[in-house]
Amino acid sequence: MITKTQPSELCFLQFTSGSTCDAKGVMITHGGLIHNVKMMKKRYRSTSKTILISWLPQYHDMGLIEGLFTTLGLAWTWIIMVYGVFLTVAVTTFHLLTFSVRYTHQVPPVHPPVMRCYMMPATTLTVVGMCFTALLLSLLALAAHLIACRRHR
Repeated sequence: MITKTQPSELCFLQFTSGSTCDAKGVMITHGGLIHNVKMMKKRYRSTSKTILISWLPQYHDMGLIEGLFTTLGLAWTWIIMVYGVFLTVAVTTFHLLTFSVRYTHQVPPVHPPVMRCYMMPATTLTVVGMCFTALLLSLLALAAHLIACRRHR
Protein backbone atom coordinates (compact mmCIF):
# COMPACT_ATOMS: atom_id res chain seq x y z
CA MET A 1 0.00 0.00 0.00
CA ILE A 2 1.34 3.41 -0.97
CA THR A 3 0.75 6.18 1.56
CA LYS A 4 1.34 9.90 1.25
CA THR A 5 4.54 10.99 2.97
CA GLN A 6 4.81 14.02 5.20
CA PRO A 7 7.56 16.65 4.74
CA SER A 8 8.91 15.87 8.22
CA GLU A 9 9.28 12.14 7.54
CA LEU A 10 12.67 10.55 6.95
CA CYS A 11 13.51 10.16 3.27
CA PHE A 12 16.99 8.62 3.64
CA LEU A 13 20.18 8.69 5.71
CA GLN A 14 23.17 10.47 4.18
CA PHE A 15 26.44 9.45 5.81
CA THR A 16 29.25 11.94 6.34
CA SER A 17 32.65 11.06 4.92
CA GLY A 18 34.24 10.29 8.27
CA SER A 19 37.35 12.24 7.26
CA THR A 20 37.51 14.23 10.52
CA CYS A 21 35.73 11.81 12.86
CA ASP A 22 33.55 8.73 12.67
CA ALA A 23 31.02 8.77 9.85
CA LYS A 24 27.58 9.84 11.01
CA GLY A 25 24.18 9.38 9.45
CA VAL A 26 22.39 12.64 8.70
CA MET A 27 18.61 12.37 8.50
CA ILE A 28 17.30 13.90 5.26
CA THR A 29 13.56 14.51 5.32
CA HIS A 30 11.23 14.51 2.34
CA GLY A 31 10.58 18.21 2.92
CA GLY A 32 14.30 19.01 3.11
CA LEU A 33 15.01 17.16 -0.13
CA ILE A 34 12.11 18.78 -2.00
CA HIS A 35 13.12 22.22 -0.68
CA ASN A 36 16.70 21.67 -1.88
CA VAL A 37 15.54 20.63 -5.37
CA LYS A 38 13.19 23.64 -5.61
CA MET A 39 15.96 26.00 -4.53
CA MET A 40 18.27 24.61 -7.22
CA LYS A 41 15.57 25.17 -9.83
CA LYS A 42 15.13 28.75 -8.66
CA ARG A 43 18.86 29.49 -8.25
CA TYR A 44 19.89 28.10 -11.62
CA ARG A 45 16.71 29.20 -13.44
CA SER A 46 16.50 25.73 -14.88
CA THR A 47 13.96 24.14 -17.17
CA SER A 48 13.32 20.57 -18.28
CA LYS A 49 15.89 21.28 -21.03
CA THR A 50 18.67 21.93 -18.51
CA ILE A 51 21.73 19.72 -18.87
CA LEU A 52 24.24 18.92 -16.09
CA ILE A 53 27.59 17.29 -16.83
CA SER A 54 29.35 15.73 -13.87
CA TRP A 55 31.77 13.04 -12.79
CA LEU A 56 30.45 12.85 -9.22
CA PRO A 57 29.15 9.40 -8.22
CA GLN A 58 25.80 8.97 -6.49
CA TYR A 59 27.45 8.15 -3.16
CA HIS A 60 28.91 11.70 -3.08
CA ASP A 61 26.50 14.21 -1.51
CA MET A 62 26.41 16.46 -4.57
CA GLY A 63 26.28 13.50 -6.93
CA LEU A 64 23.29 12.15 -5.02
CA ILE A 65 21.32 15.34 -4.33
CA GLU A 66 22.16 17.51 -7.32
CA GLY A 67 23.03 14.76 -9.74
CA LEU A 68 20.39 12.12 -9.09
CA PHE A 69 17.51 13.71 -7.17
CA THR A 70 17.57 17.12 -8.86
CA THR A 71 17.88 15.76 -12.37
CA LEU A 72 15.03 13.33 -11.71
CA GLY A 73 12.86 15.83 -9.87
CA LEU A 74 13.28 18.60 -12.43
CA ALA A 75 13.55 16.38 -15.53
CA TRP A 76 17.09 17.58 -16.30
CA THR A 77 19.43 15.61 -18.51
CA TRP A 78 22.42 14.34 -16.54
CA ILE A 79 25.58 13.42 -18.39
CA ILE A 80 27.71 11.51 -15.90
CA MET A 81 31.23 10.71 -16.93
CA VAL A 82 33.99 8.58 -15.48
CA TYR A 83 36.39 10.84 -13.54
CA GLY A 84 39.40 10.06 -15.75
CA VAL A 85 37.40 10.75 -18.90
CA PHE A 86 36.04 13.99 -17.42
CA LEU A 87 39.63 15.20 -17.00
CA THR A 88 40.23 14.73 -20.73
CA VAL A 89 39.87 18.28 -22.00
CA ALA A 90 38.89 17.35 -25.56
CA VAL A 91 36.16 14.89 -24.50
CA THR A 92 34.64 17.20 -21.91
CA THR A 93 34.77 20.22 -24.23
CA PHE A 94 33.02 18.13 -26.88
CA HIS A 95 30.23 17.29 -24.41
CA LEU A 96 29.95 20.91 -23.19
CA LEU A 97 29.47 22.18 -26.73
CA THR A 98 27.56 19.30 -28.30
CA PHE A 99 24.92 19.10 -25.58
CA SER A 100 24.79 22.84 -24.71
CA VAL A 101 25.60 22.01 -21.09
CA ARG A 102 24.64 24.73 -18.59
CA TYR A 103 26.00 23.26 -15.34
CA THR A 104 29.09 21.37 -14.27
CA HIS A 105 31.03 20.58 -11.09
CA GLN A 106 34.65 21.60 -10.52
CA VAL A 107 37.34 22.87 -8.15
CA PRO A 108 38.48 25.45 -7.56
CA PRO A 109 35.19 27.25 -8.10
CA VAL A 110 35.22 29.62 -11.07
CA HIS A 111 33.39 32.81 -10.26
CA PRO A 112 31.71 35.10 -12.83
CA PRO A 113 34.69 37.54 -13.02
CA VAL A 114 36.95 34.68 -14.13
CA MET A 115 34.31 33.46 -16.57
CA ARG A 116 34.00 36.98 -18.03
CA CYS A 117 37.78 37.02 -18.45
CA TYR A 118 37.35 33.98 -20.70
CA MET A 119 34.44 35.64 -22.55
CA MET A 120 31.98 33.15 -21.05
CA PRO A 121 28.74 34.75 -19.85
CA ALA A 122 27.67 33.35 -16.48
CA THR A 123 24.37 32.34 -18.07
CA THR A 124 26.19 30.02 -20.47
CA LEU A 125 27.82 27.70 -17.96
CA THR A 126 27.43 27.78 -14.21
CA VAL A 127 30.05 25.98 -12.19
CA VAL A 128 28.56 24.54 -9.03
CA GLY A 129 30.23 22.93 -6.08
CA MET A 130 33.78 22.04 -5.23
CA CYS A 131 35.34 19.11 -7.00
CA PHE A 132 38.84 19.00 -8.50
CA THR A 133 42.05 20.51 -9.99
CA ALA A 134 43.20 23.53 -11.93
CA LEU A 135 43.21 21.43 -15.09
CA LEU A 136 39.54 22.25 -15.49
CA LEU A 137 40.37 25.95 -15.58
CA SER A 138 42.11 25.23 -18.87
CA LEU A 139 39.05 23.29 -20.00
CA LEU A 140 36.76 26.20 -19.14
CA ALA A 141 39.01 28.64 -20.97
CA LEU A 142 38.98 26.43 -24.06
CA ALA A 143 35.24 25.79 -23.83
CA ALA A 144 34.53 29.51 -23.35
CA HIS A 145 36.63 30.35 -26.38
CA LEU A 146 34.91 27.72 -28.52
CA ILE A 147 31.44 28.80 -27.35
CA ALA A 148 32.25 32.45 -28.07
CA CYS A 149 33.56 31.54 -31.52
CA ARG A 150 30.51 29.40 -32.25
CA ARG A 151 28.15 32.23 -31.27
CA HIS A 152 29.90 34.76 -33.49
CA ARG A 153 29.63 32.65 -36.64
